[in-house]
Amino acid sequence: MNSLIKNSAFLILVSGFIIVSESQTCKGIVAIETNRDSSVIFLNQKSVGIGQAKIDLEPGSYEIKVIEDDKVWNPNILSTKINVNTCDSVIIPFKFGREKYLQTNPQDVAVFYGDSLIGYTPLYLSSGYNSLHLNKPGYKSKTISFYNFNSNQPVSLNFIGETKGKSFYQKDLFKYLVAGIVVLGGTSAYFKLKADNKFDAYKITGEQALLDQTHKYDLISGILFTALQINFGTLIYFLFID
Repeated sequence: MNSLIKNSAFLILVSGFIIVSESQTCKGIVAIETNRDSSVIFLNQKSVGIGQAKIDLEPGSYEIKVIEDDKVWNPNILSTKINVNTCDSVIIPFKFGREKYLQTNPQDVAVFYGDSLIGYTPLYLSSGYNSLHLNKPGYKSKTISFYNFNSNQPVSLNFIGETKGKSFYQKDLFKYLVAGIVVLGGTSAYFKLKADNKFDAYKITGEQALLDQTHKYDLISGILFTALQINFGTLIYFLFID
């Protein structure tokens, strides 16, 4: 009788130990199914299957990413995060084919998913991107998801860089300098011709008044020509620094 009791107690103890051991070692089972046989399945950045995968996982948080075909340029990528509990059995389907066209204003904006660069706008995106980050130098970054933008309407980024002013050609100073060159050049030539005419007359008549007028017109022409050179030099300077 005592032997029977001892054997029964031993069996109960062993059974309890087995049950406790099994409960402590019970893992979650995650089955990943896709509608592309060539898709590559990643678990926490590690490849775990092609097209389909069934994995035993310890309890915890995991990221699953599926690339439609890693042999093509700019392939579609789907991803999700899951929490696995003890002895869970989960089926996670990934279906490619649903895409949206992301346009931005301005274009050529870098699109990131986490730390990974997906591409530059405009580009097609597959569903599954819960958080996309848009970055472009000189513009304020923006975060969007696959579900909160319209393919027919560009996503606008706010400009925060320095606003470039008018070019020198569009400024009033350019117009004034050009006008000054024309006026000064014409006036200087006019007084130089007058000085030459007065000097020709002086050589014929020998009148001192004509010689004095020649000197006066030459002086005016020289002053205007100097102003013309300064004006022209200023114009060249601003053209080079614009």
